[in-house]
Amino acid sequence: MRKVVALTGGSGLLAVNLAVLMARQYDVYLFLHKRSLKLKGITTEFLDLASPSVIISRLQELKVDILINCAALTNIETCEKDPDSAIYVNATIANNIALACSTSGVKLIHISTDHLYDGKDSFYTEEDSIKPLNLYGYSKALGEDKVLKSCQKSLVLRTNFFGWGLPYRKSFSDFILTNLENQTPLYLFTDVFFTLVLMSQLFFAISSLIQLDENGVFNVSTSDRISKYDFGCCLAKVFSCQTDLIKSSLFLDRGDLIQRPLDMSLSNKKLITAVHQFNDDINTHIHLLNQLPNNIPSFVL
Repeated sequence: MRKVVALTGGSGLLAVNLAVLMARQYDVYLFLHKRSLKLKGITTEFLDLASPSVIISRLQELKVDILINCAALTNIETCEKDPDSAIYVNATIANNIALACSTSGVKLIHISTDHLYDGKDSFYTEEDSIKPLNLYGYSKALGEDKVLKSCQKSLVLRTNFFGWGLPYRKSFSDFILTNLENQTPLYLFTDVFFTLVLMSQLFFAISSLIQLDENGVFNVSTSDRISKYDFGCCLAKVFSCQTDLIKSSLFLDRGDLIQRPLDMSLSNKKLITAVHQFNDDINTHIHLLNQLPNNIPSFVL
């Protein structure tokens, strides 16, 4: 009998991609908030995440085994302008979900971020001190803390991802490739570093950690610390686009943007120790994206 997986933040980029991938081996429910969405082979429904009791009732009715919390307010500028909403979505809602999962005996996987540190070092481990620079990082750190306290067997994944986007929500890699295909120059930072993973590889890590029944905090990242500029150049080369359309720029020259860490790279040593088969090479992930059909929009009805 197939296990039942539910995902919150159901119309978001990550939740839709994970749902399509997980539908191959699980019965999948997508919990929506505002945007109506239908996906082939996946059940979607609206669920009020403001009430733990409502969440508990639905989890029990659907006999959910695993819940992946992808609900988040991720726009850094929006979080800074509206801190109440940032804390409500990224911390209070996360806590509601954690309480519901703990009460219902549901395995919780909470998707966190790589924006938790001050960016003065590289390859942050799960044990490094959290020092967020903005409201987004602070609210996500607060959400982590609440999740781990309210649901002791939860799994918190710190990550940053890329992959094919949705008709209404483009990914960072979509943005780059669309500009390159349209012969439009774009400016990418040479002083901002991260350790991106392809969403299908994030799915592999999640599935593996579920099978291992792991708890606590794990970084899911590649081993390659790469700048946004170099990531764009790698995409261009793999997809046979003009690299000279990509221009270098500095985040430090952008006084109009909210402060954020310049180095968000995460150490994946803990993940690799647990999941030996995880491929942590960024170039492999980019080549895999080129091999994957951009079929996510075809699932949206």
